[in-house]
Amino acid sequence: MGSLTSLKCYSRGRALPPNLVPQGDPGCPWEARRAARDAATLCRPPGADRRCRGRIIRTALPNMDRETRDQYVLVIQAKDMVGQMGGLSGTTSVTVTLTDVNDNPPRFTHKNYQNTVLESLPVHSVVARVKAADADVGPNAEMDYRLMDGDYLGLFNISTDEETQEGVIVLLKPLDFETKSSFSLRIEATNRNIDSNFLSVGPFSDLAVVKLTVEDVNEPPVFSTPLLKMVVSEDARMGTSIGRVSAHDPDSTNSGIRYSIDRNTDLERFFNVDALSGVISTAKPLDREANSVHNLTLLAIESQDPTQIGKGIALITVLDINDNAPVFAIDYETLLCENAMPGQASLFSLVWLSSAIMASQVQPKLTTSL
Repeated sequence: MGSLTSLKCYSRGRALPPNLVPQGDPGCPWEARRAARDAATLCRPPGADRRCRGRIIRTALPNMDRETRDQYVLVIQAKDMVGQMGGLSGTTSVTVTLTDVNDNPPRFTHKNYQNTVLESLPVHSVVARVKAADADVGPNAEMDYRLMDGDYLGLFNISTDEETQEGVIVLLKPLDFETKSSFSLRIEATNRNIDSNFLSVGPFSDLAVVKLTVEDVNEPPVFSTPLLKMVVSEDARMGTSIGRVSAHDPDSTNSGIRYSIDRNTDLERFFNVDALSGVISTAKPLDREANSVHNLTLLAIESQDPTQIGKGIALITVLDINDNAPVFAIDYETLLCENAMPGQASLFSLVWLSSAIMASQVQPKLTTSL
């Protein structure tokens, strides 16, 4: 391309000098040069040379929704000579990603949930999981769960699984089908980080009901008194009744009960228990000096399901009777002078009666004679 002075514009057949070229004539080389110069001037920031200023990208639509589309790829084209014919151009891609705001409240997918749990479930076990859906992401989707007022407070607890944002219901106390067979838990889910700019699209919480049905489990019989204390005299005759034990089936079937003694706790078979009535009686003579306390394990067995066995303890104390004469520990010898006067004590008097061994606990009045 020639120099700027070699370009001329013509008007009515005559060449015009550059300062007289009318602006806005795209066909005039002088005008093309002026346009290029003006464009270069506009592109230069103050204090910079031959550097193009940045241009601002603005949204063209209001209320953009990240949940509908979260990313846009823009192709930007730059042309020199203000887009005039013969100018050069370049392109680049700009990726626009929409960041999230908390403009979506949590919502349960169902208003009612059903779950079944065994009454034998251990304490601190997970009973159920629920989740409120939130279209937001990150901190804007974090939420807290809580149990609303009800007769189940203290029996269950709910907390948030921070990884899944689920509400985890946990058992705090043992369940009993016979006492209560179902629960209706009212649960509230609330956004943890609420943006005050979007309160109008709230409320940022939701309610749901979780119905828990408790399933019955066959439980072993239960003794009315787990530890029963009894007493019997050691001179009781064989077959003497000592006491009675009682157990019941806690299940709704109320199965019959049969009683027995764990013979590992009564190897010599001193006692018997009636299988139907639960009456405990002596089976052979007792000796307090040989065994003063008998610790029996009693078994209550379900008639319908013999694998269900309840256990209780009978502590039987044998009372003492005076059935043992006193016995001296050793044989004593004494020396007596031949001229001893009546009533005179011997040199080694037999006065240590307290050294006698009494097998019986009863302390009789002792007398001695020579």
